[in-house]
Amino acid sequence: MRTTEQKEKSKQYVLGCTILFGISLAICSGGLGYMFSVSSVYRATYTREPVTDKITDMGTGSLVPLTLTGIFLGVCIAIGGLVYGYLQEKNKNQGARLVLPSSRIIARFAIDKNGLLITDETSFEFQEKLRYYVRVLSPTEGSLEYECAEPLFYQCGEGMIGDVEITGRWIGAFRPYLGMEQTHVGEKF
Repeated sequence: MRTTEQKEKSKQYVLGCTILFGISLAICSGGLGYMFSVSSVYRATYTREPVTDKITDMGTGSLVPLTLTGIFLGVCIAIGGLVYGYLQEKNKNQGARLVLPSSRIIARFAIDKNGLLITDETSFEFQEKLRYYVRVLSPTEGSLEYECAEPLFYQCGEGMIGDVEITGRWIGAFRPYLGMEQTHVGEKF
C-alpha cells in the first residue's frame, strides 16, 4: 500500500512533467511551424507559373495549421497543469477529518511572512505573521508536513507519539499517548 507521502510525490512529479510536456509541445510546434512556413514561401516562389504568377505548389505550407494546433494544445496543457496545481494548493486544508493513530511528531517549525524557515522558538515572539508547521510520521501516511494553529504547535512536542486529527494538510488536534517512554525522533516504529 502506498503512503500519502508517496502519492504526493508522484502527483507532483506527474504535474511537473505535464507542464513541461505542454511547454515543450508548444515550443516544438512553433519551431516546426516556422520551418514549414519559411520552406513553403521558398517553394511557392520557385513553383509559380511564369505567365499568370499563380502558385502551383505550397510544399509543406499545408502543415502550418497542424503546428498551430500543436501550439494551442501545448499552451492549454501547460495552463491546465498550472490551474490544477493552484487548485490543489488552494484546497489543501479541506476534506474529511481523518485520525492518524500512533503518529510521531518528528519536527516543528515556523515560516515567516518572507518565507524563511525559523526553528528557534525563542525568536518567534519577534516575528510577524508566522505560519506554524509540524512534521508527522504516520504508519499509513508516511512523513508529511501539516500546518496548524499556534496553540496546537506548542502542544506537539518533538518525539511525542499520539493520535493526530487532520483535515487535508491541516492538523486540528493532537492527543499524545500518556505513560509512554520517550523515543528518539529518528527511530522507526
